[in-house]
Amino acid sequence: MFTSEQVVLANAENVGELLPEIAPFLTVCRGQMSWHMPMPTTLGSTQPMLRVPLMREGYVLDLPHGVNGGVYAGARVFGASFKPGDLGLDIRESEQGENAERVAAIAPDLAMSSVAIHESSARVALRAVSRDRLPMVGALTVDPRVEGLWLNVGHGARGLTWGALLGEALAAELCGEPNVLPLSLGKALSPMRFFTG
Repeated sequence: MFTSEQVVLANAENVGELLPEIAPFLTVCRGQMSWHMPMPTTLGSTQPMLRVPLMREGYVLDLPHGVNGGVYAGARVFGASFKPGDLGLDIRESEQGENAERVAAIAPDLAMSSVAIHESSARVALRAVSRDRLPMVGALTVDPRVEGLWLNVGHGARGLTWGALLGEALAAELCGEPNVLPLSLGKALSPMRFFTG
């Protein structure tokens, strides 16, 4: 048995199982990310490696060195689908096509051939999305008898964008350090926004 004065729940779509009072404010959302190894040729021509991620209603980025010691080295990663309420974890060809369309919309010069789309791999995950599409980060003080309960959930499709910054902000708040966020943003992200008028 572990005890702690402070507990942070950062368990995405599963937070409602531990805190039923939070469940009404979150929707589970399926997301399928695609990748192609090696980086695809674009309609028959070789493309240079992207030096920065490109984003607009989706994303595309190249991983020349991979992640976690070389996993996906040389891959082009793109996506991702956004299917609220869909709990399926199966890889769907239709979403592979949607992800490829996102690449073409972001950067037409990177449009993939149908062969490259068919040969792409994918990964599916479930995400939690808050009712107002903002993460829920901060102290949860619904029950005055329970102190030291904190949330960091509801990032939806913006986990990579928000994750590091909001993790740092929550750690600073827990440790009594100066806030790294403007007060107005901290208030907008507070889980208590759903419980107070």
